[in-house]
Amino acid sequence: MFRFTIRDVLWLTVVVALAVGWGIDRVQFRREQLNARRAELRARMEAERALANAELARAMERAAAAKLQSTTAP
Repeated sequence: MFRFTIRDVLWLTVVVALAVGWGIDRVQFRREQLNARRAELRARMEAERALANAELARAMERAAAAKLQSTTAP
């Protein structure tokens, strides 16, 4: 049968506490990385959406101008 001293239990407590603390830190670090990446992708998506909307508006203006020109031409 094993016999543990108070010192053994305290060392085990320290080791477990360090392991749990390290694990919690890693989870928080990874979550922060994912949130930063998500924000970066969201900003890029918004920029691309704005660019696409601007291109669509220009294309619609050109189409309207061409249609107007074709209806006024003899």
